[in-house]
Amino acid sequence: MMESMYVAILQDDFTVRSSAFACFASVWLLRLVDPAKQHPQRIIGLPLPDEVPLVFKVQPEYMFDDVVELWDLMMKYKPTVFTTSGQKEIIDFSMTFLTSTWYITNPYLKSKLVAILAIGVRPFGRYKMGILGTALCTHPLSLKHLMMCLMSFYVECEKTGTHTQFYDKFQIRQDSFLPRMPKLTWPKTRHCRSDAKRLEGPRTPFCYG
Repeated sequence: MMESMYVAILQDDFTVRSSAFACFASVWLLRLVDPAKQHPQRIIGLPLPDEVPLVFKVQPEYMFDDVVELWDLMMKYKPTVFTTSGQKEIIDFSMTFLTSTWYITNPYLKSKLVAILAIGVRPFGRYKMGILGTALCTHPLSLKHLMMCLMSFYVECEKTGTHTQFYDKFQIRQDSFLPRMPKLTWPKTRHCRSDAKRLEGPRTPFCYG
């Protein structure tokens, strides 16, 4: 049964259309939280304000969850769907909500965002840096926030707030393949310069959340 479902879901035309819709939904969600209401025409300012807009608060969690789950499925089983489009939307969405974690109440959705980025840098065919590797090393939000997002997430997943948190933190770190992204991005000159500049500047709190 499951195999039949995957055959239908991963059919070429369906994956292109569903991924396009997920990207559209992600842009709409970002427009809701963008204080300037100008995304995607202008890069969204991060981190987001402390007060979560009511229009975003009242959205059902599945609006967020469905986008993330589809990206996760496509990244695992049909990453080629992102070779021509979708990379910018994934990075915009991930950087926004990983720098402003108080907008997400479900800790497992945060770990899923990190997992999508991590899977996206796995070598795949002729893509030695993965589907997202090049984009993560050039995207303005990634250059400015990626490394701090990863370190903040690594600390935050110590406490998921559930009775199984002791086991959850190990499972989340294993599922997210967390070490892969620093290994990929740190040797890149632009990431090094960005992080060095941040360390030379005024002292700021270590964690975004």
